[in-house]
Amino acid sequence: EATGEFTFTLIGESITAWENDDVSHDATMKEYIVINSAPGHLKDSISAAKKDYRKLQNLKITGEINAQDFFFMRDTMQVLQSLNLKEVKIVQSEYQNNWGIYTCQENEIPKFALQNKSSLLRLVLPDKLQIISQSAFNGCTNLSGSLNIPEGVTRIEASAFEYCFSLTGSLSLPSTLEYIGGGGASLEGGAFAQCGFVGELKIPNKVTYIGINAFAECSGLYGELHLPNNLEYIGTNAFLNCKNLTGSITIPQTLSTIAEAAFQGCGFNGTLTLHDGVTSIGKSAFAGCALKGELNLPSNLTIIQSSAFEGCDFSGKLQLPSGITVIGDKAFAYNWRLMGVLEFPEGIQSIGAGAFAKCSSIEGLVFPESLENIRYEASYNEDGGAFQDCFGIGSIVCKGSMPPYVQTGAFNGVPKDNFTLEVPESAIQQYQAAVGWS
Repeated sequence: EATGEFTFTLIGESITAWENDDVSHDATMKEYIVINSAPGHLKDSISAAKKDYRKLQNLKITGEINAQDFFFMRDTMQVLQSLNLKEVKIVQSEYQNNWGIYTCQENEIPKFALQNKSSLLRLVLPDKLQIISQSAFNGCTNLSGSLNIPEGVTRIEASAFEYCFSLTGSLSLPSTLEYIGGGGASLEGGAFAQCGFVGELKIPNKVTYIGINAFAECSGLYGELHLPNNLEYIGTNAFLNCKNLTGSITIPQTLSTIAEAAFQGCGFNGTLTLHDGVTSIGKSAFAGCALKGELNLPSNLTIIQSSAFEGCDFSGKLQLPSGITVIGDKAFAYNWRLMGVLEFPEGIQSIGAGAFAKCSSIEGLVFPESLENIRYEASYNEDGGAFQDCFGIGSIVCKGSMPPYVQTGAFNGVPKDNFTLEVPESAIQQYQAAVGWS
């Protein structure tokens, strides 16, 4: 009725009582054993509750614990599957391992806390947590579901959840987060490297540091990546092969260097916005990203390392900054939509092997007086020449009175009888006699 009053009538009893329903769940397996602990006495508290820690599968801890309690769970509770730390407080303590003596701060999960705990399937983190230390859950390969980092956490350190392949739910990061750690060689050391997350990645705006390999190989993360406005550092391989990160990307004003392979293999299919404060773009930084539209390079950019934009899909005329000094091997290879006359600024000395290979829509080249060599690398096979297969070239202008050294193969695939070559009148004979120009 309009009065809001209602009547509920039970017309049948087809719902089995929870404690009697053995089909949909096993009550004994899923229940938590709740232990109220004192710091360093988790084992004693379990024994006082008349439970066998060797058989405990599902544990909820209240009270207080310290680093030694984490190592007790890691090393002796062999069948521990579910761990609920929501209401527990972590107190400060010192501990020693093979690498030295460490201090675990208050509200910090210590280094190596549950590292390689393969029995662990489910985890609830403490409400009052502030720091998740290095390798805390590294190698927990069966830890599954979503990961919710609670509000209040400011640091997640290197390898914290590395190799947690079975975390195939979403990743929720708190608004308080400032630091996402990383480090090490290869793909090792990233806080979330090679995790199985499937969901949209939202990085909190207080984050200033994203470390080496931080999200490397997290191919299930998707959506448009919005980097924090105050971000100061992105490490090597930070988002390597995050192939489902799509859309456009803007580099924040606080970032001056794009690290090696930072975004290599990402699925970006929009535009790239770089600000004028960017001075260096590292090796393979955006390699394999299907970034589109015009590439507007920063006015203060001096270094474009090898493969920085290899395999992107930029279009329009490329304007090289006046201060550019290095264009590495394959820097712009396979950007076949780049067009117009490409002018190299005074001061550049070398153009790397394969730097513009397969950029077939480039129509002309202007080389400065400072240019000393144009490179070719045989090991690159089909794209070893600096201008390999740039068959759209219709003119070359050389401003130098001394011909730059052209390595054999630098212009492979470019019809040699289909363009004009303009050189200083006083240097015509030198060019006619020079290797690569004759």
